[in-house]
Amino acid sequence: MDKKNKQDDIKKVVFTGIIIAMALAVRSFSQMIYIGGVPAMRVGISGIFSKIPALLFGPLFGALTGAIVDIIGFIMQPMGAYLPWYTLTAAMSGILTALIWVRLKKYHKGGFQKIFITIFVLIGVIGSINHITLLFFPDSFWAGAINSIGKNKYNLIYGFEILSVVGILLFLIDRFIRKKFNVEFIHKYSLKLLIAVGISGILETTINTYIIITTWTGAGQPAFIAFWIPRLIEQIGQTMLQAYTIPFILYAYERFAARKDNL
Repeated sequence: MDKKNKQDDIKKVVFTGIIIAMALAVRSFSQMIYIGGVPAMRVGISGIFSKIPALLFGPLFGALTGAIVDIIGFIMQPMGAYLPWYTLTAAMSGILTALIWVRLKKYHKGGFQKIFITIFVLIGVIGSINHITLLFFPDSFWAGAINSIGKNKYNLIYGFEILSVVGILLFLIDRFIRKKFNVEFIHKYSLKLLIAVGISGILETTINTYIIITTWTGAGQPAFIAFWIPRLIEQIGQTMLQAYTIPFILYAYERFAARKDNL
């Protein structure tokens, strides 16, 4: 039993090493986008590969993959100063992706669709209530509570509303793709991947946006939305790309693993 576990661990490490190499290879073709002279976001497809170990092998492999790709990627193609905070958020994203994925895998896809749309509708309702309260009931207790958090109050309004719209749009796009392209193994994973890689990616993007502001433009400048909106749009595009390409890799790995077990 110990020998089999050791062999499984070796296979995981070897496969993760291959995935990291592939992520670094495609990362070298990524492009840095500047906003106001500040390196704001890197556009590429390395995320397709860097998320795989987290989905297959769990949080530890997800964290290590995210951190290694960030560090070696910077060494290979440095753009500006190295910021260890980016490495930490990359590792955090790998951990969160794995943890969310473990929870989501057990849900049947039909029931999960209802949960998905319900969550994002509720997020939109909360954002709308906050918006209406501040506009029409500025003296209420709830308006006072929202105002007490300062500029971040807009995250509870526009942030929730934008997130709700994004979630509903992703749901509708996924339904359209399901009807247009009847590929079972893609539909088995796609909506759950939208959540797993989407939540971790948006959180990483949001934290990194704060890092950009405090590091490059100064903590006191109200530039968060100017940086966050284009980064969010890019992240949504990445999430869509990952949700409909990663299933091919997961399917191929499952078929390969099943064949090896039968030998």
